[in-house]
Amino acid sequence: MLFAVTALGYFALARYVIWLNDPSQVGAGFWPAGGLTVGLLLRAPSRLWPWAIAGVVAGESASNLIQGYPHEGIPWWVAGNVLGPLIGAALVRRFASPSGALTPLRNLFAFIVFAVALGPLIGATVGSIGTVGFVQSRSWFDVWPKYVVGDALGVFVVAPVMLTYGRSVFRRRAGEALALLASLVLVSATVFQDWPHSLELISVSFTLPFLTWAAVRFGMKGAAWAVFLLAQIANLENALGNGPFADLATSRDDAVTALQIFLLVAASSTFVLAALVDELSDRERVDRLIRDLADAMPQLVWVVGDAGEIAYFNQRRDAYFQPADVGWGEGRGFLHPDDRDQSQAEWRRALESGGVYQVEHRMRMADGSYRWHLSRAERLDAIGRLAWYGTSTDIHELKLAEQAKDQFIAIASHELRNPVAALHGTAQQLRRAHERDTLTPERLEAYTRSLVSSSSYLARLTHELMDVSRLQVGGLPAHPEPTDLEALIHGVASSGEWPAHRIRLELAEGLGEFMVDPARAHQLLSNLIDNGVKYSPESLPVVVRAGAVDGGIAIDVIDQGIGVPPGERERIFTPFGRAENVGTVPGLGMGLYLAREIAEQHRGRLEVVGDGEPGTTIRFWLPADARAPRRATSTDPRDGHPVAGPGGEHVLGVVRSQGTPS
Repeated sequence: MLFAVTALGYFALARYVIWLNDPSQVGAGFWPAGGLTVGLLLRAPSRLWPWAIAGVVAGESASNLIQGYPHEGIPWWVAGNVLGPLIGAALVRRFASPSGALTPLRNLFAFIVFAVALGPLIGATVGSIGTVGFVQSRSWFDVWPKYVVGDALGVFVVAPVMLTYGRSVFRRRAGEALALLASLVLVSATVFQDWPHSLELISVSFTLPFLTWAAVRFGMKGAAWAVFLLAQIANLENALGNGPFADLATSRDDAVTALQIFLLVAASSTFVLAALVDELSDRERVDRLIRDLADAMPQLVWVVGDAGEIAYFNQRRDAYFQPADVGWGEGRGFLHPDDRDQSQAEWRRALESGGVYQVEHRMRMADGSYRWHLSRAERLDAIGRLAWYGTSTDIHELKLAEQAKDQFIAIASHELRNPVAALHGTAQQLRRAHERDTLTPERLEAYTRSLVSSSSYLARLTHELMDVSRLQVGGLPAHPEPTDLEALIHGVASSGEWPAHRIRLELAEGLGEFMVDPARAHQLLSNLIDNGVKYSPESLPVVVRAGAVDGGIAIDVIDQGIGVPPGERERIFTPFGRAENVGTVPGLGMGLYLAREIAEQHRGRLEVVGDGEPGTTIRFWLPADARAPRRATSTDPRDGHPVAGPGGEHVLGVVRSQGTPS
């Protein structure tokens, strides 16, 4: 297919030029078949080049044979018209663009040097040997220059049309494109007519505004088509003896030379202008794309100069405090006062070394608060601007988590050390008393209580740590089953973890059964009661109150202790979160975090309620649909009375029993 297209296209263009003016004698105004060859070679894959070359050989040979040129010269013309385009296309692919793209400007220069200049020099030299040696005894310097320029113009005029094929710039501005086409054809046809001698030299300049129009508004594709149309009209009229070059030239040879010089200058200027326009448009598109991407980023993106002057912020800037006339290196106003010295020192160090600027500091937000950020920048020459390109990433939560982790490690080491030390000390005392035979029953009881208390506390801490670890990897295991809430509360209160006088129960009747995991629910209530006992005076009881609230069941644990500041009511439910007013009361800050996770696992809520004066009320609320389904009853065959299911609820007899474990 490529062979046939190349052969037919080449043959048609060659016959057209020979019809206009015999190139073997005076040289064509331009040789479009050479441009066709270069365009096909640059557009086709390298593996198909042999077919394109074969097509050129066939088309060139057929045209020359039909014209009746001497057979001795045909091999030279075929060789010249193959070698020139082949060398030019190969060098363009090697050193510029594999696809023959004419932008950016360096690609256009490479195309001009290799395909427009070097290739035609080689091809015209070989072809001139055939013309001078076998057609007629013309001077080498009469034939060779016209062949070189004609071949160069052929590439310059035709190849760009093929290389810009596929762009849709005309479709987007169809009306303007039609107006440009009509204007250029009309002006070109008018210019290349007979003019008064005083205007003939300047008349060709009338085409330049339209070439500029094509380059500026339609880029390289518009320039390629404008140059192609102008060259076709100019070559046709010049061959017919019309236009300023034919009128002013003393011979036909001079007319062809003058036309070639004009077309070279016009084409070069138009293509350079188009390349610049395309390059600027590409840069604008890239710049706009980068800005759009920056605006879509969650980080603050910024560009600053060496002096710290701020050149750009993305849209995230609206979330930050915006002082007027402040440079990045100074940081007044938008950096925390405690972090400015370090930030300025890092900025100066980066400026002096040219290395990466990186610092963690607190930045002021639009609402006046400060949040931790990691700011990082490098000095780059991007988008034509040498500056510091950086981002500021919000790491506030991560920083708080690190601080909480450090605090947890410190607290955990302290909390674990105390019971371990107590266990070790009690065990030492127990051993010495045994060795000295002074271990009385009373002392044994005291040592045992101490060991049980310390080991229980240590076991609680260990279990909480294990539960936190489970939450991090997927959640706490839970196995809901029908559970009587009143029995559950009594069981927790009478577990022996606290003195009996410290707990007071106020339970409404008929709490009923709910689908909960008894072990997890016991853990939740135990944590709440333990907090109440720890943070309230020893003389005042912790009240556990249960009843219907908001369509469900609420279990409130009420103490009269130090209370929770209003601004920290959510913090105490976070991992390792403790209120600032806890003082030296021991604890890891994990109990309430785990308790809330358990509550939400049962589709319930855990929250601080009330105004906190005095003390604290923490509510565990379960929805009504968490009630256990009523279980069916059967009739005792001995007396015909209904028998209750395991939960103590009768469906038919409406008899309800509640048991309080002792």
